[in-house]
Amino acid sequence: MSLHSPMVVEFYVATADDASATFFSSSGRGGGGASYLPSECFGHICSFLELKDCLSYGASSLSTTHQLFPELCRRRRMMKKRFAYLRDWKSIRGIESNKIGIWDEVQEKYPNTKWVSMPTVQEHVNELYRRMPSSHALYDMTAELHNELNSADCDEDVLHRNNITFQDLFPVHQQIMRAHQLHSKILFDAMDSNPLNGSNGTSLDQYMGDVFTVAYLVNHSTLGLVEGSPTNATFANIIRDEKPDSLGYKSWVFMHSSILRIKPFSSDQRDRLRIPDLCKVSEFLPNNCYLNEWFLSSKMTVVLDDFGPLGPVFRGRDVRRLRNIHARRLFAFFISNDNTQELSETTRSALDWLCLVHEEARKTRPMTVRIPVVRFYGNSQA
Repeated sequence: MSLHSPMVVEFYVATADDASATFFSSSGRGGGGASYLPSECFGHICSFLELKDCLSYGASSLSTTHQLFPELCRRRRMMKKRFAYLRDWKSIRGIESNKIGIWDEVQEKYPNTKWVSMPTVQEHVNELYRRMPSSHALYDMTAELHNELNSADCDEDVLHRNNITFQDLFPVHQQIMRAHQLHSKILFDAMDSNPLNGSNGTSLDQYMGDVFTVAYLVNHSTLGLVEGSPTNATFANIIRDEKPDSLGYKSWVFMHSSILRIKPFSSDQRDRLRIPDLCKVSEFLPNNCYLNEWFLSSKMTVVLDDFGPLGPVFRGRDVRRLRNIHARRLFAFFISNDNTQELSETTRSALDWLCLVHEEARKTRPMTVRIPVVRFYGNSQA
């Protein structure tokens, strides 16, 4: 919805209690006025609203847009805030609803409770930017999101000017909301990606870029720490509609990224995979795991071209390696409870395949060597 779209603030009468609806009443149907509340009270009430509801209210008039800016700036700054989770929240009475909170605040409020810090949204975006192949379709947007979150916070001086105009406010509004917009767009495009285009293969860079995007970004939106972005449940709903003729590309991305987010890896295994500890908050995440039955009968093959033992001069001596993994085997690793140091043969082979794919994805290759390709095969082809 645009900032100047005609809207009546009675929208909140149906969604809020009577008191809040009275506070948010507008001065007229043609274009609402600002809230009658002091700015501190107004900001406190807005903190309980979803982002989409705040934006809907702000779209009612120029004055409400102006009044809403401090709250939007606060939500943008949350993407740089460090959160913490309570590892033993199930066994401690009285603070179940506070199992996740802002690090500084929970340390002060519960000084005798053990809290574990979580990576910030900014840190995960920075890591994704380092891992994203430059050839990936989402690289430019990821770079823009990286720059947005590593730049200075929005200049709020415009909020204190007299006779402020729409032309003054709109660019600031765009700047404030750009990080949320990019986060949502990047994550949804990775979830809905289908680069096969009628073939059965794509580059390893494209596949791993999609996997890393979901792995690094979806936890914060699933936990509600980034508003407006798709969640793990969104991805589960997307792959429910996936058809066998798609060869299960989205399902492969879903399962691979879920393994990186949820499985507990040893420090040595994370070093091989080159991933941080993404599974810290997995017990808080809703169980929205869904895989089509036909997908479990599919197979992925990684095609690796390399120079043969005679070196790069003898171009006819290249070696081609094929590394296969069946979806059912990777799924068995996903749901297994094996200790990471004592894996069964099935789960160990799946882990070895994951490590190989991650190692190949970060290799630097001469221009004369083809980028690795991943090929997908359905039930009848597997």
